[in-house]
Amino acid sequence: PHPPRARTAPAERHSQPVLPPSTRLHSARYIRAVIRSGRRARVGELTVHFGHLPDRTGQPCAAAFVVPKKVGNAVTRNTITRRMRHALRERLTALPAGSAVVIRVGPGADTLSFNQLAARLDEGFAKLTNRPSRTVESA
Repeated sequence: PHPPRARTAPAERHSQPVLPPSTRLHSARYIRAVIRSGRRARVGELTVHFGHLPDRTGQPCAAAFVVPKKVGNAVTRNTITRRMRHALRERLTALPAGSAVVIRVGPGADTLSFNQLAARLDEGFAKLTNRPSRTVESA
C-alpha cells in the first residue's frame, strides 16, 4: 500500500478571486439594461458596452462577459472569459463607481492571445471615453 499523502494548503493565488463578487454583474436584468441602453464600442472581435446603473450608485464598477457558443466549445469559452477577467481586473478601478461594463466576445476571439485581447479592451475603453455619458434605465 501507498503511504498517506500529506495535505497541502491551497495555493495563495486562489485565496482572492480575480474579480471580487462586488464587481461582478450577475443579474440578467442589469446586463440587458447595459447592452440595450448603454454606450458601446466594437473593436475587432469584442464589443464593449458601458453604462451607469442607478441601482448601483456608490458601488464599484461591475462587469459581465457574454461569450456565445459560436466562439467555440466550453473549454475555449472559459479560457477567453478567464483571460478577459484578468485583463479587466486592472482596468475596473479606473471606471466610475455605479457603472457597469458588459463585454461581448465574437467568433475569432479564440485565436487571440491575452495581450491582443487586452489591447482590444483598451481600444474599446478609449473609444467609449471620447463619447458623452448617459444613464442606463434599469429594465
